[in-house]
Amino acid sequence: MRIHIYIDAANIILSARDSGLDFDFIRLITYLKEKYKSHKVFYFTARFYEHEEIYMQLIKLDVEIVFKESFREKNKLKANCDVEIAHRITYDIENNLVSSIVLASGDGDFVSLLDYAKKKIESVICFSSHPRHTSNMIKMRSYLKISYMSDILPLIQKREIPDTDLPV
Repeated sequence: MRIHIYIDAANIILSARDSGLDFDFIRLITYLKEKYKSHKVFYFTARFYEHEEIYMQLIKLDVEIVFKESFREKNKLKANCDVEIAHRITYDIENNLVSSIVLASGDGDFVSLLDYAKKKIESVICFSSHPRHTSNMIKMRSYLKISYMSDILPLIQKREIPDTDLPV
């Protein structure tokens, strides 16, 4: 099976923050890659120069970062990556590059895309931060396997480095 993971970074980060989930993105991606035995991971985001170190870590994990042009809205830097995500998933399905997908987003805007994917490929999985941040439209899809970050939080939480005199 050729499994690709598509991560809507803004949706995952902001909904996790709103749910009070403090997680390590590198640990999350490592978990997702291992759990789903993925062949490819795509990370969709605006470019935030203060996150360059994280981007370098993602590249080392063989994650393809798709940067979207950003804009300011209400004094926040934003990028809406929904179209890029939908385009990439559709492209991968139509070109037989994938047999199963994992969409890391609870955004209900993706429902028609998920319905389309289900008709074309073996398996469609949704990974969301928390049930309350997952669209009811997504939850209503009986074919859809949904898993939640809140259920695996101990595996992906940020770990504080103990304050010791020992060299690290």
